[in-house]
Amino acid sequence: MNIILFGSMAMGTAAFLASSYYLHTENLISKNENLNRFFAWGIPSFSILGVALSISLFKTLLNRIYPEYNLETKLIKYRSCLIIKFGLLEATCLFPAVGYLLTGTFIYLLSGGILLVLFLLHRPTKSKHIEDLVLSPEQIKKIEDGI
Repeated sequence: MNIILFGSMAMGTAAFLASSYYLHTENLISKNENLNRFFAWGIPSFSILGVALSISLFKTLLNRIYPEYNLETKLIKYRSCLIIKFGLLEATCLFPAVGYLLTGTFIYLLSGGILLVLFLLHRPTKSKHIEDLVLSPEQIKKIEDGI
């Protein structure tokens, strides 16, 4: 389930980056270079803040998943943590794409692509689930077996 959510968010972000590029290469959208001042400081600031916030908030929420919870509860709470983390990482990818869409400044699109790669590095796996959650040996076996 988590990989489906992740995949849809990643594909949607990649599609938005690609469509932004297409709209500008085909001159289907007009540029507003007056917004460059805002995006020149806004994109780096938002990107750094978004990535840092996603990681720190994820860790904070992860610490609220107590070892005495049963596996089902842990996985539900873990999914909530992942949704917040992925949402913040996705927003950091989309904001530069919007900057490129409005201004046509290629460095914004490039930074969105770099942030998308960072987003892809956070792909959920069974081993990350096991590493992030405090699980008993029985719970680890259930996850490895696919529950």
